[in-house]
Amino acid sequence: MLYAAPHDEPAPTGLDGSELAEMRRAAGVSQSELARRIGVNRTLVVKWEGGRQPVPRSTVGRILEAVAKGASEPVVRPDRSAEVFSALIELVRAQPGTAVRSLPRRLGARKQTVGAAVARARAEGLVHGTRGLFPGQEEPAPPPGKLRLLRRQAGWSQEELGQALGLRGASTVAGWENGRPVPPQRREELWRLLVEVGPQRAAERRAECRRAILETFAQEGFIPPDRLWREKIGRGEFSEAVFWELVDEGALHAEERLEPIVTGHDKTVRGFCLGPAPVGAPLFTGDELRWLRLRAGLGQAKLGELVGESKTQIRHYERGNQAISAPRAQVFREVLSPLPPGEPRQAPGFLSDEELLSQAKAAMLAESGLPARQLVQRFNGEVRRRWAAIALLVDCGWAEERLERYQDSTGRWQRRRVLYPAGGAPPGRTPPPAPGRLSDDELVALAVGVIAATPGLNTGDVVKQLPGDMNRRWWAVRTAGERRLVVSERHVRSLLWYPLST
Repeated sequence: MLYAAPHDEPAPTGLDGSELAEMRRAAGVSQSELARRIGVNRTLVVKWEGGRQPVPRSTVGRILEAVAKGASEPVVRPDRSAEVFSALIELVRAQPGTAVRSLPRRLGARKQTVGAAVARARAEGLVHGTRGLFPGQEEPAPPPGKLRLLRRQAGWSQEELGQALGLRGASTVAGWENGRPVPPQRREELWRLLVEVGPQRAAERRAECRRAILETFAQEGFIPPDRLWREKIGRGEFSEAVFWELVDEGALHAEERLEPIVTGHDKTVRGFCLGPAPVGAPLFTGDELRWLRLRAGLGQAKLGELVGESKTQIRHYERGNQAISAPRAQVFREVLSPLPPGEPRQAPGFLSDEELLSQAKAAMLAESGLPARQLVQRFNGEVRRRWAAIALLVDCGWAEERLERYQDSTGRWQRRRVLYPAGGAPPGRTPPPAPGRLSDDELVALAVGVIAATPGLNTGDVVKQLPGDMNRRWWAVRTAGERRLVVSERHVRSLLWYPLST
């Protein structure tokens, strides 16, 4: 008869899992250290202490011996921060553009030590750059609006400027003009092309355009406006500004001609010819009226008020639906005041860009801390141009824009854009916080304290240690960095924060 062999059960060792955990904690030994001393995996030690697996009898002696040694001496690493900082500065000066990710390997130091050294070097202005480090302070990037203006003044297209910088196509330059930051290694060459090469290039382009316009009119003699806008100016062969300068100078003039059509009748066609206008021919075309009106900064309704016409009548004149008589053409010329080439056209009461900026700055200095919607109403000009003037003040650093809390008529707390002169807002402008709620400055100071207590935390870990609303916590960390109270270092996809003194 066959019997099943009894299952071999491990003999009791006399060392329970809870006893092992108490002995280990009393000796100050971690699970990893105990596993390393007895030559097993840490997972096995966790199973022993949790009671999921008994402690083998053959291991008890080694466990008792390892626990009896007590806690090992802590590993004291030498402070290499000064050495790493000096080596970092020398490396960046010798090899500009060194990748930040390669610094721990090149310097032979831990990532935390290298991150603190990079943050300190950036705070002291010794290096700059995000992915790659360059010596010296970072050159300020041109504001997007100013970059677009300088490019147009220099006569560059986005594609031509991209090719001059060694880029592919116009998408990169378009991104810079829309607010994307310009890389530090591109800024010096970009400024040189816009500021140094730009005026000379613009003068050459204008001279080429004048020559091309005069040669074309010399060959063809008479060009109707519809063909001129469609085939020449519409395709960018001629500059509209240079064309009307030639008209002002008398090098071109408007003229009417009779041309036969299919039905056998003659049709009056208006166009432009080479040379000054004949004496006694005060012809004034709708296209010329539209150009002079736009150059003067007047709308159709405003021009109608100045000459005693309706807006609809001005529209008919500009579209060519109705001919402009000689007396009416003389009135238009007097109101729009044609000026010599190079001088700005300004109708009575029209403010230039410089005058509009001066009024905006004066309004902001007269009453600091105004919301943007109220500041726009403090000076004259077209609404769109007034908003553009305020945006240019902020872009050029003449004004500081901040979001501040206020209490509306219903008692709710809202946020609004408030503008101050450069130098910061005076204290006491923000409404007092609700009872038990930290003010903005207190929350920022608390964020700085958390970062100073534990350097190297990422943004999420700092936010977890702050009280209050989650949006305000994130805002406090970002504001501490913007005020240069702390410094940040990008690591993979997160920002590591360090105190400024590190």
